[in-house]
Amino acid sequence: QKTNNKGKQLLKNKDQRKSLMKMFRNQFTHLDLLTTEVGSLKENAKKNRYKDILPYDQTRVVLSLQTSGSDSDYINASFVQGATGDCRYIASQAPLSSTLTDFWRMIWQHKIKVSILCRLWEDRSHLRSGLHP
Repeated sequence: QKTNNKGKQLLKNKDQRKSLMKMFRNQFTHLDLLTTEVGSLKENAKKNRYKDILPYDQTRVVLSLQTSGSDSDYINASFVQGATGDCRYIASQAPLSSTLTDFWRMIWQHKIKVSILCRLWEDRSHLRSGLHP
């Protein structure tokens, strides 16, 4: 089994470990302020592929284009900031057959030009991942 010498050196002493943990906690303290109430609503539960993966209310994509009276503004998708902070991406679950119209409403509303599907699959007892344009 290979070990990562750089990682061991970085966490070599107790003070370095404490400092790194403090930095990590400070970086993610805002996560306590994020909520998932809209995705948890009974009428939106059927639109979530997984019951424990919900968009944050503060960053979720809100659909505005209505195609029928039964449409809602909910889709399990969130805006994600790019590395420079000025470019935003959308991370979404793969659409269910029942949310395909919502998915295309989002694509149309936000003028998305490129969509990439990332997925995992099994191949001879090994988990594989891939990008599929």
